[in-house]
Amino acid sequence: MKLEENIKADTVNGEESGFVAECPEIPVVTQGQTLDEVTDNLK
Repeated sequence: MKLEENIKADTVNGEESGFVAECPEIPVVTQGQTLDEVTDNLK
């Protein structure tokens, strides 16, 4: 059995390009050029 936990992230447009995601529940901030890249970074 695989245990998964969902954590919410706020995603906004970057200042110059791309996207920035921040998880308020845990101290994580990441960025990427696409939403898929940001999602992969969060994993």
